[in-house]
Amino acid sequence: MCSDELPKKYFKSLSGIYIIQAQSIISEILRKIIITGGTGFIGRNLIKKLSNKRQFSVALIANTPNMSGIEFSENNLLRFHAEDVRDREAILKIFREETADVCIQLAAKISVADSIKYPQETMDINVRGTINVL
Repeated sequence: MCSDELPKKYFKSLSGIYIIQAQSIISEILRKIIITGGTGFIGRNLIKKLSNKRQFSVALIANTPNMSGIEFSENNLLRFHAEDVRDREAILKIFREETADVCIQLAAKISVADSIKYPQETMDINVRGTINVL
């Protein structure tokens, strides 16, 4: 979405420079969100934050069935897709089906010890996975 397409109420002047008020955009424009890596620490906390706000439709993509700590109020819609971001076809299919307003890419292999022990797998998840999401 270009700044030309946004109503002026989403901008405020800061020394003559206009900045977008991101919170306003998220709460008023965005309704359908895809979150990859949503079962990780940041993803779980993001989902908690979203569940306290207005009604959002969230598609969660993660390669783990671990949904512990993920709670959504009954007013929110949460769909879980147990897929790996490295599976390009599966990711494309989810994006076609969900037609989201925004995607938040949080899927990554973050362990330094694992990245040293399994460098190829870490690169594969972190780089190819991100490219598939883009």
